[in-house]
Amino acid sequence: MFHPVLGHRSLLVFRPINAIGRGCLFAAAFCICAAAAARGDDAPITWSADQAAQRMVEYFERMSQPKAFEIRTNQERESHNEAIRKRLLRDLLLDPLPERISLDPHYSEPIAHPWCTIRKVAYQLWPGVYCRGLLYMPKSMPEKPAPGMLCTVGHFWNGYEDADEQRRYLTFAKMGYVVFVTPQVHHEDILRGYSYQTYMVWNNIRALDFLQSLPEVDGKRLGVCGLSGGGLQANMLAGLDNRLKAATIAGMTCDFREVSFPHAHHCACNHYPNVMTYADAPEISTLNLPLAVQYLTMNDWTGHFAADNFPTIQTLYRENGVPDRTECLYWPTGHIYDRPKRERTYWWMEKWVRGNRRAVIVPEPENIEIVSKPNALLNWKVDVPHEREYPDYIREASKRETPAIENAEAWKAYRTRMQASLRELLGEAQILPHQEKSSFKEIAPAWAAGLKVEEFLVAGEDKILIPGLIIYPPKEKNSSAVEIYLSDDGRAAAEKNPQPILEKARGGAVVVLPDLRFSGDYAPRRLAGHIRQGSLKFRMASGMGTSNDTKAQSQGIVGAWDRNGIWWNRPVTGMMATDLRCVIDFLQNDRRINPAPVRVTAKDTASLAAAALLAACLDPRIAAIDADFAGCSYEKAGPWENTPKGLPTVASILRYGDLWQWAALLADRRVALRNLPKNDADRAWLEGAFGTMGATQNLTLIENP
Repeated sequence: MFHPVLGHRSLLVFRPINAIGRGCLFAAAFCICAAAAARGDDAPITWSADQAAQRMVEYFERMSQPKAFEIRTNQERESHNEAIRKRLLRDLLLDPLPERISLDPHYSEPIAHPWCTIRKVAYQLWPGVYCRGLLYMPKSMPEKPAPGMLCTVGHFWNGYEDADEQRRYLTFAKMGYVVFVTPQVHHEDILRGYSYQTYMVWNNIRALDFLQSLPEVDGKRLGVCGLSGGGLQANMLAGLDNRLKAATIAGMTCDFREVSFPHAHHCACNHYPNVMTYADAPEISTLNLPLAVQYLTMNDWTGHFAADNFPTIQTLYRENGVPDRTECLYWPTGHIYDRPKRERTYWWMEKWVRGNRRAVIVPEPENIEIVSKPNALLNWKVDVPHEREYPDYIREASKRETPAIENAEAWKAYRTRMQASLRELLGEAQILPHQEKSSFKEIAPAWAAGLKVEEFLVAGEDKILIPGLIIYPPKEKNSSAVEIYLSDDGRAAAEKNPQPILEKARGGAVVVLPDLRFSGDYAPRRLAGHIRQGSLKFRMASGMGTSNDTKAQSQGIVGAWDRNGIWWNRPVTGMMATDLRCVIDFLQNDRRINPAPVRVTAKDTASLAAAALLAACLDPRIAAIDADFAGCSYEKAGPWENTPKGLPTVASILRYGDLWQWAALLADRRVALRNLPKNDADRAWLEGAFGTMGATQNLTLIENP
């Protein structure tokens, strides 16, 4: 039960709620009601888009703080590292690892080179799903079997045809390494939990399997090296596969906050679920200590690594008795893997993979003959009979059975399971405690036509303040309900179109219009130009520019928060739902508002409709919702940049259910769902769930022409 705390009319003071029902765990954890609400001319409410932007940037910086990287030794270190590895693999949907089915390699005809033969190889990752890499087999091998070198490709416009990339592969081959090159493959289905790193990590694990399968390769002497996105792949493999002897990570290892921005986002392949809740990239690179790890840094986002991160890694290696197995070098260059860096890589691999502890740095050969014909490597075909597309595999592997709900007990069990999953999906464990006070003040706008109106600032998580309006019914009317009206315009909707809002108030409803995050003053179009990298207190090693075009600025903010939410396990929809529930906390602890059912309406953006639906699934105080999805569902989600057609990302949500399946949690309340995509099977199932609860009349499904 929620207990309003009475106070003087000039100062309402709220204190933490102790008696909280099972459905209101959020209020207990968040304690928004501990904020003081001030009223009167001596406490004017001032607010602007600049202030909204400042609050968002401060929140961004709090969420992006690096995780503690502690020095551990012996069994404590091994147990800790194993726990992180397991979490990483779970979040990549690779725990347990997929079955190591036959690699079933298919080879192209060779390209002859003075130092080696080059073939393209198709190798099997999942049943019917093949990737294609390049195999450089040396013509001369000082040792048989030879060491193996995995070269991971970064974000080069021409992939592994890049001239400097080819020089690295060919030089290793001349040195007698069997070289296998894996590409940068960009595919994700994040709504089902498959990130870019799901593919790349498993692809590189299978690439090591392939190297070990070759009779020419000593499977106990393997190394990996790569720049940029290839450096990220090397970083991940270093942490997750203990078969490596050495790794060189060029231009990538850094705290995640060095590659996250409030106004734009780095390549999406960096963003995989939840990782910033428990680890940062530098620690991940050390998980297989005593693996020999070399870091090559430059004037990019790795510019702070030598000062901010490497001292901890040095101490870690020293305390574990292997101080010589790590090194960090900095070059004042751009984001390139040029000759001096490559030469340092060859030396590192000679020392730790080949095992020559007396190795010296040898110059790379001059005038290396590369494959110069455009697209000769990229478009080199290797046909595989009955090959299937990776997206098709994902959809089949992710099929879920919607359970039958045959009675009230089955519905309650379903609701309990789904609520537990939803709390994790929306990142409720990551909610930050509030640090601000709520306030409200009476105003007299011309559009109010004599009705009492108050503006408020509600304390949300951290330093977020949620502005909004309350429109009261006439004095002679007892309030029959609290109507929360969610709009992309936020509280400005009252001035733009006051008539329907005033009608609700005159009918006895207390009408509330909040600016939830990403609407009203927090709408990306309003924040455009106000949020930029220069807004941050933390000075990043390398920036990301801001467009001069307002629409591009808005889309940059949309993309940034969508992608950062994946890292944080705090999706945009979770932030919206939190804000909505904070507003309800505020209202239900205001003695001037009679206890009444809370109804939520969201009719002009699919993103707010989803937030209303999912908030209601977790909050029994929401007695009714009316939500318009504009033809959108998670299965058919358009880009959020195209609001109102799109939905913000909620990583892995489709592993549990689409909007129909979540709506079934509300079979004990009144629900109107408008303009969901046509799906006869899901519609029938949802109607059946409400029917099982004897609540058919509570569900309204509307398709506007």
